[in-house]
Amino acid sequence: MAELAGGPGPSRGPGSVRLHDHLLDGPPGRAAFAVDDGVEVAAPAAHLGDVLCGADGDGAHAGPRGRQTEAVTPAPWHRDALQDPLPHPAAPLAELGECPAAPGSCSAPTSPQAPGGDEGLIPTPVPSLVPTFDGVDHGDREAEGPLHGGVVVGDALPRGRGPGQRLPGEEVVEEPPRHELGLVRGDLREVVQLRAFEERHLASRDPVEQFRAWFEEAARCPDVGEANAMCLATCTRDGKPSARMVLLKGFGQDGFRFFTNHESRKGKELDSNPFASVVFYWEPLNRQVRIEGSVKRLSEEESEQYFHSRPKSSQIGAVVSRQSTVIPDREYLRKKNAELEEQYKETTVPKPAYWGGYILQPDVVEFWQGQTNRLHDRIVFRRLRDGSAPLGHMTHRGEGGWVFERFSP
Repeated sequence: MAELAGGPGPSRGPGSVRLHDHLLDGPPGRAAFAVDDGVEVAAPAAHLGDVLCGADGDGAHAGPRGRQTEAVTPAPWHRDALQDPLPHPAAPLAELGECPAAPGSCSAPTSPQAPGGDEGLIPTPVPSLVPTFDGVDHGDREAEGPLHGGVVVGDALPRGRGPGQRLPGEEVVEEPPRHELGLVRGDLREVVQLRAFEERHLASRDPVEQFRAWFEEAARCPDVGEANAMCLATCTRDGKPSARMVLLKGFGQDGFRFFTNHESRKGKELDSNPFASVVFYWEPLNRQVRIEGSVKRLSEEESEQYFHSRPKSSQIGAVVSRQSTVIPDREYLRKKNAELEEQYKETTVPKPAYWGGYILQPDVVEFWQGQTNRLHDRIVFRRLRDGSAPLGHMTHRGEGGWVFERFSP
């Protein structure tokens, strides 16, 4: 069994790898962080894709129910996550104003004057009609009245009134500000050219060995903070999901191991619904690995052995924290931690009964290599339950009862 940063652990068969607690400092300009086993932290926000009024120069947008909206501010938005589910014609770019050269900044077009030069009409900026995350389906509103603060769709303009104009005294409700992230990494995509990940590039036709190859590359990469940080997703029996970051503590042909509090939310969900998915994302390598399968608890012996291999401060922390329970304030944790440090100053910290390990036994393993043109590579391994069943012409036989296929990105 290969060992990383720690003493020997129990034997788990050939090819097992065990990982231990550590704190890694990132390179200059990158924050250092540590993820302890029992602590749930938020996953880093994913980079969004191209934006509508960005690299593509595609300023098309339309109003609700397919009616074309005039003089709409071409605010950036994520074409995959926010597009209108209803089909509608795209408005010509000239009608919406040009996108500026500077990425991420689309200035509002000037509101045109009313036909015939009507007086008494006040030009006003037109709020964006980009779909928002406010939980309201604005596409279900009828076009007879104002939409989003006095904006009227093209086929419902009153006589003599130009788009984006209001009468004196007419109230205009401004939209709350939104934080658009579409251009965060737009320029980087054109800089980094990645090699395609073809089937002939597989290090092994066994997904666990292929994971080992990618994991070792990530662990050697100085820009990867913690290669064994993974997002663990669990679900209640009635289908309510939750996710958090934890640390992988070992892997082998038997599965992927992690440790946590059995009484935490994830522990309770795994008790009631023993299936999970984990995702590793190594951004500097533009790679991710997704693993899903069934989960079971590790033996008390293995949990006990790992618990006492951890730093004593981490052992005390596991005793202090009754994870996912409500506490009055942080001072409560400080006091309890200080009490236990004094109590176990000269003695061994006993492993709490509510703390232990799990092993995820994979049924599906996906290897994803990102590409600058969004034609990402996806090679997906799955266990073949019936070895005698014929394989399709696009399915390849792997090793150890696995088959693999290429998925469309």
